[in-house]
Amino acid sequence: MEAAVVLVGGLFVGLLANFVSPNGLKLGRDYFPKVTVPAVAPVTQPVATVPAVPTTTPAETNAVLARLRERGLQPLDHAAVLALFHDPKRTQELIVFVDVRNDALYQAGHVPGAYQLDYYRPESYLPTVLSACGTAEQVIVYCTGGDCEDSELAAVMLGQAGVPRDRIFIFPGGYAEWSAQGLPLETGARLSGVLKGGGP
Repeated sequence: MEAAVVLVGGLFVGLLANFVSPNGLKLGRDYFPKVTVPAVAPVTQPVATVPAVPTTTPAETNAVLARLRERGLQPLDHAAVLALFHDPKRTQELIVFVDVRNDALYQAGHVPGAYQLDYYRPESYLPTVLSACGTAEQVIVYCTGGDCEDSELAAVMLGQAGVPRDRIFIFPGGYAEWSAQGLPLETGARLSGVLKGGGP
């Protein structure tokens, strides 16, 4: 009987702490999405690409931007992120991209040269990422995009670890928007040289 009381009491305290914490887990969210890697058929002739339809509505976009500003985070739109990607400072590591998705998603495709920081297992990645961010002028953090908040939580974590907050930016569109536009993707490890896509 005592064990049951301790178990129920512990569960209640844990749920209450999660509810009041600004970084609490959303209990209905799937934190481990399945990765599907599409089969690639050989292409014998060029295929015309059609611009992707945005995956979020204006209301959803406004809600995300409001949430970012509420947390003191700086959002970057697609055009600004693309300009930073093509900026020569990126090759000098003065502009750093940080992908906060899990290993399977990162390996399947990420912004070329992006560092990985799995938000749910930061201890494996944080020393390398902090070293890169420490000398960077701008740090662009992204996750899956849409309603994914991992990039925001990771940006707060980087700020708490010593990266100046004014250098940290969030790409709300994330991987979903980047890949939907047919932009270059690197597969495997960082700087593997294995690229797919190759838009602007």
